[in-house]
Amino acid sequence: PMSSRTKEQKCGHCKKGAAEGVAELKACARCKSASYCGKECQKAAWKQHKKWCLALSLSKEEAAVVKIRGDVQLQCMMGNWAGVLKHEGEMEAMMAARVDGNPNASRERLFDEFAKAHWALGNHAKAARYHERRVEMLGKVQRFRDQGDAMCQVANCLQSAKDVDGARKWLKKACYLAKENGYFSVECNASMLLGLQDLREERTPEGIEQLRYALTVTDFVEDKFTGIHLEVDIAGSICKALLRQTPHGDQTAVLAEVEPLVAQFEKATYKATDPARLQTYEFRRHDMTAHVMERRGDKAGAEKQLQIIAKLARNNPRVATAFMYSGGLWDPAYNMLEAMKAAGQF
Repeated sequence: PMSSRTKEQKCGHCKKGAAEGVAELKACARCKSASYCGKECQKAAWKQHKKWCLALSLSKEEAAVVKIRGDVQLQCMMGNWAGVLKHEGEMEAMMAARVDGNPNASRERLFDEFAKAHWALGNHAKAARYHERRVEMLGKVQRFRDQGDAMCQVANCLQSAKDVDGARKWLKKACYLAKENGYFSVECNASMLLGLQDLREERTPEGIEQLRYALTVTDFVEDKFTGIHLEVDIAGSICKALLRQTPHGDQTAVLAEVEPLVAQFEKATYKATDPARLQTYEFRRHDMTAHVMERRGDKAGAEKQLQIIAKLARNNPRVATAFMYSGGLWDPAYNMLEAMKAAGQF
């Protein structure tokens, strides 16, 4: 929309004025700063004009809120979570502010930033509530794939907050949404999380079955590298579950199941391109190989794998520390890394 304006000046698009026979220019009704000779020129110029139209039209109060909104984004990018949460009291004002032309998308980003801050500071229940609000907003803007991912994030937060039933409910919702719309990455991730939850609840057969199903879905994941990372995580989780299920007695049957999974895990790790993840996968690969060798009775081979893990730990102390506390390590590997850390070797 445009309001009448009679000052002699040039059209913001075609650059024509009174000298070129334009009798009257009309100003943008929102910012009143740009003028056009007609709707066609205004429409043609909108792609560039919209970048600063909103900022020019803000009141002082709105501009102040947008400044706060920008600080939340900056603190989030810097990982200063306390700096993010200091603005939590101004949430309603930030939600009402005209940050851009898509208010629901803007609010979704805001909820995501506060969820990240609460998660990082251990406030898992609060993080879950913000992700629930994200689910609602993503539905409004019809970003259903992202909505499924947000449902999985709600479940992760609720699991950490010890709300197991709530987490399972959200994971089932994510699976249903994914299957209805063909979002294989969401379906794979939600199925994997359901399987891991079964394992935590000592429902091992159900958990392994769920993880096996998730592993079959990795072949259809839309993004190749996401599929690789999911394949690595799921194959590794099944291996650990199978080995834990049969700690004693005849190992022939369990090793017949585990060894192809270890091979699949190794094959997938070589396709990974993210250096940080690749380093973590290397720790897990040698840990699983050592565990399998020990079950076979190859103690020398298992010891060799432990020495490789020790070398990796000295070269990558940060990754080694994270790997130690990720859970599921073979006991000898964990004990070795714990002793190395206590001795200051990494």
